[in-house]
Order: sequence, then structure tokens, then C-alpha cells
Amino acid sequence: MSSKKKGPGATRALVDNRLLVHHPLDFSFKAIQEFSDLLRERPRLRSKQLQGVFDLEDELSAGSSRGSVEVEKFPSTALKVNNNLLVSWDRFMPSISRLFQDPMLKLGWIDFSFNDLKTIDKCLLELPNLTTIYLHGNNIVTLAQVDKLSQLDNLKSLTLHGNPIEINSGYRFYVLSRVPQLQTLDFSGITKSDRASCETWKTMIVPKTKSRRKRDDD
Repeated sequence: MSSKKKGPGATRALVDNRLLVHHPLDFSFKAIQEFSDLLRERPRLRSKQLQGVFDLEDELSAGSSRGSVEVEKFPSTALKVNNNLLVSWDRFMPSISRLFQDPMLKLGWIDFSFNDLKTIDKCLLELPNLTTIYLHGNNIVTLAQVDKLSQLDNLKSLTLHGNPIEINSGYRFYVLSRVPQLQTLDFSGITKSDRASCETWKTMIVPKTKSRRKRDDD
């Protein structure tokens, strides 16, 4: 009786896909400089069961060059690339499209904190189901970068503290006015009082902005 030979991907059936869904792909603290580096790294796995599966796949992949990583598509809904060396969003979408199963529909949580990102890229708008974005501890200088996130209707939690924009007067009110769907900002819940204060802030700042623009036009 012949037995069917197992390949590296066959062991995936040994694990309930729900484990992968609830465990983020964790690439934190790996000195990643650009998003395409994710395709050359193996994610850190918190689940011993998942780690066991990858160890078994390594054994079945005997003969491949040492240190090579087979890029698989994961059903996870979360990505951690915090505490790395990212400076730009180049190759972000192509890279996650190779890592995740249907990221444009399923990816809902990203952590890119403690990098050196200077912008919030509009590529995030290709992920309409994002509910959580962590960008604290980066190098975002311009408040207007936040405006791009207004189109993410499902976004509930955002962090931006530790960026240069935090020192701007009215920083919190500006973010709330541009991304009103948020429920938490910088790990702090948004209260009814916060929203009322934001409305008051808008009535004060908008006339000043219009007046300044009019002077500039003149």
C-alpha cells in the first residue's frame, strides 16, 4: 500500500486555522529596514504548537539551502513590525499580499510603532477593515498626514504619541476632528467630553484658519 508523500505545506492541516488567525505575524525586533524584508524573515511565533509545525516543515524541507525561508500565505488578521528600522512604506502592499491570505479584506490590526516612518501612506486605504493602527514612536512631523486615515471607516484605535506631531497645539483635537470614528487615541479612551471639547476647538480654529488663508490669498 503506497503512502502519499508529505510536502512542507501539508503539515498546515495539523493546525486549526483559528490558531493562525488569532496570532499576529510578529516581525518585531528583527532590524527590518523595508517591508520587502518581511519575505526573507520567519515571523516570531508565540504559540508552541505553531512553532512545532514550522519545525516539522523545516525537516520536510531538507535539501533546501540553509537559512532560506519559504514564503507562505497566512490567515492571520494582525501584523507586528514594531521596533525595527523602517523609514518608508515602499513595497508595503506587495509584501503583505505575499504574506497574508486576502489582506485587503482580512487584515485588521497593524503595529508599526518604534520605527522611523515619516509619513502615513495612503496605501493603508487599501485595507478598509483596519480597526487598529499603532504608529507611536515614529518620526511623523506633519499633522495633515492624519487626514488620510479619515477614510478608514472601521478604524477604532490609533496611536501617534511619540511622534513630532504630538507637540503641536491642539494635536489631540486635530486627530479627533479628522478621524471622528476613533474610540481610543494613544491608548486613551475618547469620552463624550473629549468630543464636546473637540467641537468647541473646531469652532475656534476653523475661523482662524479661513482668515489666515484669506490674508495669504490677498
